[in-house]
Amino acid sequence: TTVERLNPVDVVAELILEGAARAVGIGGGAPARGILDLEVRPGMRAPVELVDPGAEGVLEGLRGLRRSVESLVDPTGAVFCLWQANQHIGCEVVNEHGALIWNELVTDNMEAAGPFYKAVLGLDTEVQDMGGGQHYTCFKAGDDMVAGMLPPPMEGIPNHWTVYFAVDDISDAVATVNDKGGTVMGEPFHVPGVGHMAAVADPQGASFMLMQPDGETT
Repeated sequence: TTVERLNPVDVVAELILEGAARAVGIGGGAPARGILDLEVRPGMRAPVELVDPGAEGVLEGLRGLRRSVESLVDPTGAVFCLWQANQHIGCEVVNEHGALIWNELVTDNMEAAGPFYKAVLGLDTEVQDMGGGQHYTCFKAGDDMVAGMLPPPMEGIPNHWTVYFAVDDISDAVATVNDKGGTVMGEPFHVPGVGHMAAVADPQGASFMLMQPDGETT
């Protein structure tokens, strides 16, 4: 890991994979709910003022030479960030072991969330038939799928964004979570055509998903 001090109070630790490539960061002072960084590209319709009509509010902002970030809340209560790159482009490695592979919004109000992210980020939604009467909604930037959306799997789960980390072996990854003091919140499961997954939490209670893409060794 490398550590970057943003100001005298907040410190962000950047986890490094494959040489100098940045994979993900750890920061203090964030809201307790799940949080997601969404990149703001030049020309994309995503100024903060677009959030005001539906969002609960702007939590905080961070602007600097490396990047500008705004922490926001969508109309369903899920926290997310807008990231405008400068010297720091964000993730430099994805879809590899230990790096981000997928983002997912868990919300009980998909009807409000879809139009909101369309207005703020220009993302379209597409409902996919997963078989067995199951459906899954994807957010798309053009032809590219960038995130998913689904209702909470059970009562009591707040609306939030969650992240998936790629792993080479789901069984080994789950065993390591247990060994290092984390929590495995359910048995690994398989989504045909996607991969093997498991919901876990680190020793501090931050939850996330692990995914072994189909085609990898189980």
